[in-house]
Amino acid sequence: MINFGLNIASLLGILLALIGILIIPLGLSLRRPFRVGDVIQDIVFAVIYLLSGIIFFFQGWRLDPVLQFGQLLLTISSIYLLIKDILRHSSISRG
Repeated sequence: MINFGLNIASLLGILLALIGILIIPLGLSLRRPFRVGDVIQDIVFAVIYLLSGIIFFFQGWRLDPVLQFGQLLLTISSIYLLIKDILRHSSISRG
């Protein structure tokens, strides 16, 4: 039996899985000039985010509230750095 509790960890799991799915198309469409290193970085982070999101969604209800808060802080900082990296190398920031 699978337990789908709606808590911070399962919401983080959904968010991380969505980011894992969307990171490669966003990175490819926003970054200019095209660099292979950035694509490899996007693929690695997409796999990590997707796996972490699936694990949090299905197993997040087992986490302590303190661990859930720690995962929330790590997820927020990771997403911030990801967005900062994509926008720094994008054609949008160059005007």
